[in-house]
Amino acid sequence: MRFLFRLFLILTVSIFLGSCKGKNETDNLNNKNVHNETEATYQDSIQIKKARSILAEAIKNIQKERLDGKTEKLLDSARLYYKKLKHIPIEDLSNLYSYYDVFTYKTNQLDKNILYNKEFIDLYKNYDNKNYQKLLMATTNLGYSLGDIGKPLDALQESVFPIKNTIDSLLKETIPDSLKLQLQVTKMVNYRQLIIYAQELENGKILRESVDDFEAYLLEDNIPKQAEEFLPYALSNLADVCIDLGEFEKAKNHISHWKSLIPANKYIDQLMIIDLESKIQELNEEYDQLTFSFENANEVYDLIEENNRFKNMFYSSIIHREAKIELKKKKLTTNF
Repeated sequence: MRFLFRLFLILTVSIFLGSCKGKNETDNLNNKNVHNETEATYQDSIQIKKARSILAEAIKNIQKERLDGKTEKLLDSARLYYKKLKHIPIEDLSNLYSYYDVFTYKTNQLDKNILYNKEFIDLYKNYDNKNYQKLLMATTNLGYSLGDIGKPLDALQESVFPIKNTIDSLLKETIPDSLKLQLQVTKMVNYRQLIIYAQELENGKILRESVDDFEAYLLEDNIPKQAEEFLPYALSNLADVCIDLGEFEKAKNHISHWKSLIPANKYIDQLMIIDLESKIQELNEEYDQLTFSFENANEVYDLIEENNRFKNMFYSSIIHREAKIELKKKKLTTNF
């Protein structure tokens, strides 16, 4: 370093006569760099305007349920304009990919939905001061699509576990109460997805760890009221898994917890509860109780609105169990 500095001093004298020319060249070079940066900024602003204009048209189409090839081309065109930028404005990035998610999911293009959610997550992670709710939403949507195409392990690895780790990390920091509450609600929803994907995976180890993890969280007893809205459905999946694991008493406890959270006029929930209770009764060969459950299900079924799409699904499950029991009774009678 010292040698180079001395060499610089010697050369300074020898080039002094040409310094005016050198200075002019340097000034010209600096001016050129400034011009290039200004030109790049100008070109970026043009690209952003074009991209926003195209995206706005695509959004209008999506909001009007025009989910056709023209709308997809508009989204693709906006994405190409944005990709020409060195740095996409964070709100533009979020806006583009959130509507990609809506469009591809509604048009059942799940492979593309997965692709674009992954692309957004990879890009969004590099931004400072990012909105973690948007990142968690994209990661959640990624999990839904992976689950829908029959990839529960990928859904766990690329969605559920990363969300859990991110939330646990953020909750340890000093954050606004509003964000903390939203994270706790998201955590509850994520636990439900954990149980669903673990159950679909049919991996005993992962299923066991998932149940233990969720039950440990429930024992903390610090679930906010807003998160309790999603707790009944999470408990339904948890109880179902416990039944499959042969842990009937645990399942009954989770069902009781579920019952304590729902009002008397939540008839679909009541039908779901009867469905799970009848499942336990069948496995325990509690036939008299199963008959009583069937009669109770008939009463609840009649109270549910005619156009409810879930009413027949749970009711038919209960009827199927009752039919099997009746068949067994007939066989026993015939043998005598």
